[in-house]
Amino acid sequence: MSQSIECRDISGDKSFVLPPSRLWTPGQMKWVLGRAGALAIFLLGLLLVQFKYTSILFTHQHGQRMLVMAVALAALGMAVEMALWLALNRFLPPWDQGKRIIRLGLTWSLGAMFFVLFYLPLVFVLIVGPATIRISETLLSVK
Repeated sequence: MSQSIECRDISGDKSFVLPPSRLWTPGQMKWVLGRAGALAIFLLGLLLVQFKYTSILFTHQHGQRMLVMAVALAALGMAVEMALWLALNRFLPPWDQGKRIIRLGLTWSLGAMFFVLFYLPLVFVLIVGPATIRISETLLSVK
């Protein structure tokens, strides 16, 4: 981790300390890692409680496609979200108290938007995907 740097202004009268440089704030990292952890716990819970129902996502061809696409979408969303937060932290630094409200609003807005657009589809696939596969198999077998 980088350390704080003590600097003097142009006149040399006052000294001030520059805060350490960070790529992401602890809150941003907790949000991303918390979602990934919650998703892993949710998947393990589904496999423990309803193994036969959930395992069709891993064994059936359509389930594998759904799962791969949903995981890819979630990973892409996480990468784009982290990149946008990195840019946000560069243009509106966390230590700048004058722009704190704007920064918090943008951080929460990005987090909410990426939660709905990139995270919830994976949850939807885990919950509804096996039923969709069974319904399609039933419809295709009835001719």
